Amino acid sequence: MKRSEEKQYYVFLEKIIREQKASSSFWHKGSNSYEMDVLMLMNHIAKKNPRLMDKVINNFVDTTGMKDCSKQDILTFMARTEKGTICKWKDENGNEVYLINNGERLFNPTKQILVFGNRMNKGDLDLLKKSMYGQVLKKDIQKVYEKIAREEQKKQLQMQNGKKVSFINKIAEKKEKIQEHSASEFERNFKLLVKEQGPLCIPRATADTMLAFMSGGERKKLAAGLSSISVTDGNSWEHLLDKWKNEALNPEIKVERTYKQTIKPRKVEVLHTR
Repeated sequence: MKRSEEKQYYVFLEKIIREQKASSSFWHKGSNSYEMDVLMLMNHIAKKNPRLMDKVINNFVDTTGMKDCSKQDILTFMARTEKGTICKWKDENGNEVYLINNGERLFNPTKQILVFGNRMNKGDLDLLKKSMYGQVLKKDIQKVYEKIAREEQKKQLQMQNGKKVSFINKIAEKKEKIQEHSASEFERNFKLLVKEQGPLCIPRATADTMLAFMSGGERKKLAAGLSSISVTDGNSWEHLLDKWKNEALNPEIKVERTYKQTIKPRKVEVLHTR
């Protein structure tokens, strides 16, 4: 397989793998689900493209007649061959060894040479070819599978970071609308944000982000309103946030809550983390 054909081959594998995994997750190497994925992809590709084996395994070289051919000599020779080249070699003990050029690594220009010892069936060249094709195809699927998995993971992280920035921007945009920062206004805007995020919203994190846009004086005004309904510590604050989230996601719940204004409010600190 020439270098240009090798590149097309990897593009083909990536296309098939993406099609087959379009609606499911990629698994970590070493897990049972990962191994099952690779096996199913091998079977699918082999059935869909029965002639692929002849393209992947396309050359056979017998070096057993060469004298004083060391392991380093044979590896140097194999590194110069094309992907899919099988080589028969005898080691220093006279044992027959088969090697195959598995092509360049995806992220490294070095060649990958697979070495097969006594565990291979060497009696039938066609059977040997099929066995080696299975090993090469498996390795290639793993390489492409892991490449795609890394790319998809990177995309997910970028999307999550984008959502986080978008969420903070929404709060920043609302800042002009909540200048008073009274408890009732804070509650109203908190619930709007909960509705935008849905059930996965984390109440404390949402409130902390809102508080981060408020000055110390504004937080004191908010604390004054909260103290009128006995929210004076971290536990009661989190309990109230949970109630607000539940009310925001369940509009049928009747809310009867009033914030009494006091001339000299009790000093209360609304806890938050940045």
